[in-house]
Amino acid sequence: MKTRKMTKAFLTLVLALVLCLGAAISTFAASGEWKQDSKGWWYKHTDGSYSKSKWEEINKKWYYFDETGYMVSGEYRDGYWVGSDGAWVEAYKGGKWASNKTGKWYTDSSGWYPVASWLKIDGKWYYFDKTGYLVTKQWVDDYYLGDDGAWVPDAKKIDYSGTYVDTFTGKATVTVEKYLENYDEYKIHIKWATSAYVCNDWYMTGKFDKNGTLTYKEGTKNQTDYDKAGGSTSKIVFKDLTGSITIKDGVLTWVDNKENIAKGNEFKKQEKAKITGKDYSGTYVESIAKRATFTIKATANDFYEVNVRWPGSAWEVYEYTFTGTFDKDGVLKYKDCLKTLATYDEDGNASRSNVLKNGTGSIKINEKGELKWTNDNEYLDEDTVFILDK
Repeated sequence: MKTRKMTKAFLTLVLALVLCLGAAISTFAASGEWKQDSKGWWYKHTDGSYSKSKWEEINKKWYYFDETGYMVSGEYRDGYWVGSDGAWVEAYKGGKWASNKTGKWYTDSSGWYPVASWLKIDGKWYYFDKTGYLVTKQWVDDYYLGDDGAWVPDAKKIDYSGTYVDTFTGKATVTVEKYLENYDEYKIHIKWATSAYVCNDWYMTGKFDKNGTLTYKEGTKNQTDYDKAGGSTSKIVFKDLTGSITIKDGVLTWVDNKENIAKGNEFKKQEKAKITGKDYSGTYVESIAKRATFTIKATANDFYEVNVRWPGSAWEVYEYTFTGTFDKDGVLKYKDCLKTLATYDEDGNASRSNVLKNGTGSIKINEKGELKWTNDNEYLDEDTVFILDK
């Protein structure tokens, strides 16, 4: 303890000598006048020079001038507090950084430290949380704090919320939502059906940095298996996933350190799908019998999901599901059709079984809103027309 007191006394003496020497030097030159422009105040000496990157005593008060020659104010500089008028406030001195296992903070000889507030230190702005610790690598309101905790002026805040759909099948989706408004934490849900009977869900949380990258730890993967009767079972596959989500210009990329199922493929932010100004979404019914129906839904990035219900009998309904995009002539070609047979009992309960997978074909919708279906795997009357149900 004695050593610490002696060291503190020695440092205080050194600082006093530095200021005294500075006072002697600066007092000799500190004769001139204050000048001001749109950027701030500076002190012009009688010989036309002005101080830069140094302390100077003017009219018995100490001021600090930055590297451009302007007076600094409202901050700690070299451990000394300068007030709003730029003059050193003697009551606040000995400012320094301190740290422990939890984090880093700034304090002075009085024991004071900032709490839930901003503080300017040596020309840089820092933010300290409600416990007084320095905040780093995250947003505070509209301001981003870098690795060292200093505000990054050129960082632009972006809201990454939305649904992103993969560009290669249109079936996998990434939902990005804000989780905690105060600290811009997001929760991510990735849904990916890897087969007709298996669907995987990934969950993770984190914060996006200034480059649009969210690094996650302890991500979770769930797997749901469906049986032919329509039942399902779910299980947790992983609870310790790590990786990153990066979003730039509406494009999302996902890297998972354990499986990396995305393999560099991109997901684009979902928007209402329109082809050459026309939206083909809607319900189309068989023009004569009005029994079979097509439900076409725009998903994202020009992808559409098509569901067909075609009654086979009073107790059976064939269901077809496929996806694709419409070309300029209103034609959607598919090669992923799943045909299912739904059989209903007297109580209206259905049991389902797969009849066909990876079926191919096409649908065409003309300018009148009339739909015709070409099914490569089954015979259909080419004259069968489906019309938009308005």
